[in-house]
Amino acid sequence: MQLKLVTLLFATVSTLMVEACHHRKPAHAVSCSLSFDRGIAQTNGTHVTIQGTTTQMTNCRSLNRRADASLPQFVAGGSVVHLYTKKSVSLTDANGTVHKGNDCQFNIANYTLPKIAKAQADKLVLPLNNNTIIDCKRRVFKSHQPTTTKPSPVATTTKHRPTHTPTTTTTTTTTTTTTTTTTTTTTTTHKPKPTSVHWNYPSGEVTFFTPNQGACGEWNDDQDMICALSHDLYGNMNAVSSNCGRKIEIEGPAGNTIVVTVTDACPSCDANHLDLTPGAFAELGDFVTGILDVKWRWLD
Repeated sequence: MQLKLVTLLFATVSTLMVEACHHRKPAHAVSCSLSFDRGIAQTNGTHVTIQGTTTQMTNCRSLNRRADASLPQFVAGGSVVHLYTKKSVSLTDANGTVHKGNDCQFNIANYTLPKIAKAQADKLVLPLNNNTIIDCKRRVFKSHQPTTTKPSPVATTTKHRPTHTPTTTTTTTTTTTTTTTTTTTTTTTHKPKPTSVHWNYPSGEVTFFTPNQGACGEWNDDQDMICALSHDLYGNMNAVSSNCGRKIEIEGPAGNTIVVTVTDACPSCDANHLDLTPGAFAELGDFVTGILDVKWRWLD
């Protein structure tokens, strides 16, 4: 289920993410998930302590549905915790391996997370044993450089057609007259007027979240062009929706468009509201805005 990111990524203004953090897939089915932002973490040999602000309430679902049996990672119920830290952290797992980064994922088999509310500063203590897999990456950012497109010059064609007319008199004096004619041809191409587009939601809006295992059963990363649907459009949260895999075209405030695929559900979203990955959101606007007014429609 999607882990919604409602705060700025490291308070970065007008920056774009250039490296997606690909965390390993858990060796267990995910029954509960939770995400923290602007947090800190430490290990003491027996436990992992996480402190930060939750980006969504603890999200748990039943594993007693047929869809889970088809997942290759289905072994037993477990939990996934995603953490963005203010500074790079160094964590030691139960095997003594050190993991460093500012984007960490904790996979804990046979463990159910406690209920924690959304947008709450809280502390979470996880067991540290062989069932606890730690995976930390380093997120890299760079300033966004706008691109400039120069208009193509209009080609002109110039033809020169000289005419030579000699005149000879009986006095052996020759007079030559040369006439030069220049013809300039300019070609203008008229583009057809665009046809009107029917938007299913002309007054829509988008936000962004941290993807993980979506309600449709797929695993996604920050740069994948995917979205999460509202409860009204997704339907039963404990089943794979008939809208999973459908394509949606979104027009941003600047007039540019992107296409995303439905892979997840957003229980707190309104019907006109789509939740995007950071990579898809960055194509439409800056992270500092947090939410964008858009138009969107189904493509299939």
